Amino acid sequence: MLWIALVLLGLSQYLLLVILSGARGDEIYSWGDFASAGGLLRHLLRSEYGTFDLISGFDRTISSALTSLLLYLLTLSRESSHLAIPSLLLSCWSAARLGPTGDCQLVAITRRLLLLWGLYVGFFHWRSNLPLHHPLYRGVLKRFHLQPNFIVFLLIGRLVAMTFRGVRRIFGNEEDREKKKQTTSRLIRVAVMVTITSLQLMSNWKDRDQSDNYAIKTFAMSLLHDLPPSSVLLTKGDLTVYPIRYLQACLLLRPDLVIMDQEMMGYDWFIRRARKRFPRVSFPPGQRLRPVGPKGFCEEEGRGKVCLKYGGVFNLREFFDENMSRRRRRREIFIVDPKDNDNSFQGRYQLVPHGYVQRVVAADEKWKPSGEEWAEDMRTKLLAVDVIAASDRFHDPESWEALVREEASEGFHRRALAMLQQAGGGGGEETTLLRLAMEAFEELLLGREGRRPIMRKRTWQACKNS
Repeated sequence: MLWIALVLLGLSQYLLLVILSGARGDEIYSWGDFASAGGLLRHLLRSEYGTFDLISGFDRTISSALTSLLLYLLTLSRESSHLAIPSLLLSCWSAARLGPTGDCQLVAITRRLLLLWGLYVGFFHWRSNLPLHHPLYRGVLKRFHLQPNFIVFLLIGRLVAMTFRGVRRIFGNEEDREKKKQTTSRLIRVAVMVTITSLQLMSNWKDRDQSDNYAIKTFAMSLLHDLPPSSVLLTKGDLTVYPIRYLQACLLLRPDLVIMDQEMMGYDWFIRRARKRFPRVSFPPGQRLRPVGPKGFCEEEGRGKVCLKYGGVFNLREFFDENMSRRRRRREIFIVDPKDNDNSFQGRYQLVPHGYVQRVVAADEKWKPSGEEWAEDMRTKLLAVDVIAASDRFHDPESWEALVREEASEGFHRRALAMLQQAGGGGGEETTLLRLAMEAFEELLLGREGRRPIMRKRTWQACKNS
């Protein structure tokens, strides 16, 4: 009964999420439908991704499960100063060897911990379907290692205590029972544990010290700072949606903006919330956002693409029509990147660079900003890239900060490409625009060492496509 009570206690946080999100009215920021028991169950089972899957669209195989497990063991060994694997093996040996003559209570606890560790590791890596060829997903996978690692470090401490008891049995005598000897033994054990902990701190402090890490916050603020009042921003992916929501909900920055994630807009529970939360935004008839074109709804199904007539949905073009039509109150719409496979807006709308995001304008709209405005905006955005590229941490391909740098360079690439295209006509303003673009490229290529490889690649792509 105690174990059942502990499991229920661990799940109680979801009940707290339901209560708080409903009481505060910020359920628009939560993933999943908590208004019903069925919605809460779907959230717990991750049914919208695939039951207990970590990501949608990727199948799991025995090979991927074994690769994931091997990655976990290698990471665990490295992060524990190579004490974890021997500790697990010795714990298994001691749990199987010690019988009734041993410490029955401690043996029972060790067996339960090993069983819990084995169940978690086995089940998790069986269900894990993250594509590990992508460095970022390897970093995401390691976040789930914290729970089983807690058990492993308990076992390491348990084995240290057992080792001292064994040494005392071998070399001890009656005098060791004296209080002074017992105190010395305790001090030695404390010294050993402090030494192990200190080694961990020394070897991992540089990588784990986040006290000066403002990269994601800086990137999110650069996305928002020059958006027009009361405009709509459609985000895509965790890197943009959650940092921006933090700035808006917690730091109360730009509360006038309507921010919606395209991934969440693909679920009917979000559209129901959004209609109530954002009454000034017009939603087309339909329950969710899906890439519906003339042939219907298309998505990847196994190795092929399946197209179906899918009712009750709308696409980006229909959403743009509802909010940018002249017969309605026009709203400025910005988008990070369009939803995958949704090119329905092409031909009627175009995306033009606006900082690190893109502004949605009519396809026939004349768009030609002045060169000085562009140059000043590029210099402002370049400062954010400098902050991001300043730390060695951003060269770790498994970190979110590395993805921030890549996203920043991608946004700059869009702006640089547009500048070169606008400068293609020659004469007057075009010559000024070309000169400013080349000055910006020179500053990028000859600037901070950390950004040179990416920016050289982006510059070459811009020149090739212009």
